[in-house]
Amino acid sequence: MVQAEVKKLVKGNFDNLFEELTDTMPGAGTVQAAVEFMTKANERNRAGGTVILNVGGTIHRVKWETIDKFPKSRLQKLRYATSEGEILSLCDSFSLGKREFYFDRSPRIFENILGLYRKGELHLTERVCPRDFLGELEYWGLSALHLEPCCAYTLQRSSWLLPIVDHGVDQED
Repeated sequence: MVQAEVKKLVKGNFDNLFEELTDTMPGAGTVQAAVEFMTKANERNRAGGTVILNVGGTIHRVKWETIDKFPKSRLQKLRYATSEGEILSLCDSFSLGKREFYFDRSPRIFENILGLYRKGELHLTERVCPRDFLGELEYWGLSALHLEPCCAYTLQRSSWLLPIVDHGVDQED
């Protein structure tokens, strides 16, 4: 009972402080948004919350529980990021108020990657360069070993058909 009253009092004092700061100090709204975000960062660590992922302009609402299926992935690291620098090392931009994270990546390939998180199945996107697909998997911190057998074969076969790129300097004999 006492803890609830103390929390209410502290919350009320913070709200009053932010109102006063907003009126007297330019940029105070950013401070308030940051505090609210960090509060939400603590909530992110609890089950049941959702996040908005904006990938190349395509919006996805995803449960944090879904993202937890792949530890060490970029999205899972984002869930537990606690500083602005850490968050920006994992995404291109974010909105504190909306809890939205923006990635300047291919939305078409991300649809398949999100399918892996949601259904546990990763399929190759039709008419996508295998190198692009593998590059996106690497960016998101996922392995091609998650590919379903039907698509793993297709990816392997198309990789054999790609020209070998020699990045060395041409040599004359």
